[in-house]
Amino acid sequence: MAVSAKTKSNPLGLANPGYLTVATYGTDLPSLLVNNGQLSHTDGKLINEFAKSEGLKLKLIQTTFASTILEVEDHRADLGLGYFYWSRP
Repeated sequence: MAVSAKTKSNPLGLANPGYLTVATYGTDLPSLLVNNGQLSHTDGKLINEFAKSEGLKLKLIQTTFASTILEVEDHRADLGLGYFYWSRP
């Protein structure tokens, strides 16, 4: 697993310095709407505001449900958005 080290030029250890890279498999209403490369609704607004507050541009990576987590684990994305849950018998 490749992990970017925190450096003076990349203090957050981002996958792509200057960008908050978000992996998502698409819209998950009511919390997330992906439309023309833009995020909205509750989760989308939070991510947009965080990126703005840190002076970062937003970069979206379109994934499948299964590969969203892998993108983050392999540090090709900083964050994965979507519904991830499990249930116990």
